[in-house]
Amino acid sequence: MKKITIIFICLICTCNIFAQNSALSEFDLNFKLDSILAESDLLYKYEKSAWLSTDYAVGNPFIREKMGRQHFTYEYSDGIKTIILNSEHDKVVAEYHFKNNFDALDSYSVIERNLTELESKLISTRNNILNKIISERKYDIFSPIPRGFALNFVLIPFGEKYKFYILTGTTLNKIIPFGNDFLFITDQDGNVESWQKFHSRFLAMQTEIDGEKVLNSIHSHLETTPFITATEIATFKLYAPLYDIPSFSILSTAL
Repeated sequence: MKKITIIFICLICTCNIFAQNSALSEFDLNFKLDSILAESDLLYKYEKSAWLSTDYAVGNPFIREKMGRQHFTYEYSDGIKTIILNSEHDKVVAEYHFKNNFDALDSYSVIERNLTELESKLISTRNNILNKIISERKYDIFSPIPRGFALNFVLIPFGEKYKFYILTGTTLNKIIPFGNDFLFITDQDGNVESWQKFHSRFLAMQTEIDGEKVLNSIHSHLETTPFITATEIATFKLYAPLYDIPSFSILSTAL
């Protein structure tokens, strides 16, 4: 909670600075920043649920023997659920539920079952969007990805459309993987209507340099990304507690 509060204070403090240098009113800036915070919180919950659920699944010999290489996370009535799929990707071999506390499970089930109609639809949509993005060969989502890093995909329905986020994760120690993050807006059929690459390059923040702990990191945004992004806040909230990093900063060249 402490680290989340620090991020919130940083955003509020920047409102006055932004208001002096942009055409937006302070009310509009606060509304924009509040919406970014809300989106980052949802992204964090999706990613944290996936993190913990896959750890639980791999740590269970019974599940590990049956699971394949795919899992899927989605929002349901009162929380976030991650399902672990079998090797054929047609059945659920485990599911993990999170509600208010994303440091611990709310409930789980290891009873093998068929996919629900909603789960089948969401997984099919995610795969369809990803296949379209790859086949069009113009989004450059896979290059460059250094060794020890991988792409994470988050599908969020909103209205009659979908938000498809791509974030970069890492298994390396003492690194917070900023950058190489995207947002695609698609229709119900997975056709890309708009997209944005938030950072021009991959930014691996070191949490320790020459044996000294890093307390803050700063990187700048291009004019096309004037605000702090939901992807980098979510990434920071995931990794910073591992190394007790209290804050990070963004320089907006546009504002």
